[in-house]
Amino acid sequence: MRVRLDTQGVSIGRMNLTPGALFGGAVVLYLGCGQVLMLCLLAAVLHELGHVLACLLLGVPIQRFQLTLLGAVLDVGGRCRSGGEECLTALAGPAANLLTGLLALRLPIAEEQQYLFAGASVMLAVLNLLPVEPLDGSKALHGILTLLFPAEQAGRIMRTVSRLAGVFLLVPGILCALRGNCSLILIVLWLVLQMGEG
Repeated sequence: MRVRLDTQGVSIGRMNLTPGALFGGAVVLYLGCGQVLMLCLLAAVLHELGHVLACLLLGVPIQRFQLTLLGAVLDVGGRCRSGGEECLTALAGPAANLLTGLLALRLPIAEEQQYLFAGASVMLAVLNLLPVEPLDGSKALHGILTLLFPAEQAGRIMRTVSRLAGVFLLVPGILCALRGNCSLILIVLWLVLQMGEG
C-alpha cells in the first residue's frame, strides 16, 4: 500500500487525510477532548461503513475515501447504475448512524458515553439527510429525481434545492453564532464551499 505526503495531506492507498483533518484532530487532542473526538470519529467511521457495505452489496466501485476537517467523504465516482442504487448507497450511511444511535444506549460503557455516542450518531444522520450538496440527502434526492426525470433535469432540480436549503441553513447558523456556538455556521460555510467546487 502506497503512502504519500503532500499539500493534499496524507494519502494511504485510496484513503486521504486532509491537512484540515490533521489540524482539527491535533487541536481537539491538545484541548483534552480526546474521548469526545474518538466517539465522534467512531460514529463517522460507522456512517462510512454503511456506505461501503451498500456499495459492496450493490457492486458499486469505491474511488476514494477522504477525511476532512468537518467529516468524511466517500467518493464512488458517479458509478451507480441507477437512481435507486444512488439513493440506497446514499441513505446507507445515515441508516447506519440511526441504528448505532439506538444500539449505543445498550453498550457496556458509562451512561454519559452512551448518550454522547448516541447523540453524535443521530446528529450525523440528521445532518447528512439534509438535501444540501455534498451531503447524502442531496445524493438520495438526485437518485429519486432520476427515476422521475431525465438525468440533466434531475441534476438541475437537485442543485436548485441544494442551494435553497443551504441559504435556509444560514439563518440558524447565524443565530447560533450570535449565541456563541459557531459550529453550525462553520458547517454551512463548508457546504457552500463544497457547492462552489461542484
